Amino acid sequence: MFQLIYANSARDTFSPASLAGLLRGSHARNQRRGITGILLFHEGAFLQVLEGDKGTVEPLFEKISGAPRHVGVTRVWRGPVPRREFPEFAMAFRDLDDPELSGLEGRSELLLQRRLPDLIRGEASPAQNFIRVFRRVNQIDR
Repeated sequence: MFQLIYANSARDTFSPASLAGLLRGSHARNQRRGITGILLFHEGAFLQVLEGDKGTVEPLFEKISGAPRHVGVTRVWRGPVPRREFPEFAMAFRDLDDPELSGLEGRSELLLQRRLPDLIRGEASPAQNFIRVFRRVNQIDR
């Protein structure tokens, strides 16, 4: 299993409808490719963890890196992992109280929780560490 983590900013503002469309499209495409992970969004900042076959994940990252809607795409970690940490692709976001988003398949409440749950037992993984940093930098735990 291979995992790649990257951060970026949105070029334009994402409305609730834009986020819903992004989630629907990404969820379906990634499911067909055998890619799982999580996409976190907060006030224009993204952090994404992609998991799957290295030969599928790396070309997807290159495609994302070249997309005009992304600014400052930075790969922060890549490497083998013992197993999937996010067996179902999900998108977490905060402060978007919109009915269009509440019932979406693949939506995660990860950023709405006051404290980050332990995703796996034992030592924190790279993904867990970057999610904690994302929450701290975006002042989500305050």
